[in-house]
Amino acid sequence: MTPYERLLAEALEGDQSLFASETAIEAQWRIVQPVLTDPTPLYRYEQHTWGPPEADLLIGDDVGWLNPRQKPQDGKNS
Repeated sequence: MTPYERLLAEALEGDQSLFASETAIEAQWRIVQPVLTDPTPLYRYEQHTWGPPEADLLIGDDVGWLNPRQKPQDGKNS
């Protein structure tokens, strides 16, 4: 039998072991639904750059991220 034929045969015989439970599916929807309802905005940026300026907001100032194409803020070379 092909996998699809097997799945149909198991369903016809009442074997639910190859199917996700309703509880599992509901749990998955609780994770996915907020993303579908309120999607993350897209920020466009130029090709071959480090990304949009909004990406810098994801990293706090105390982390020490250094964009190699920018000069250090204190004017010294690192």
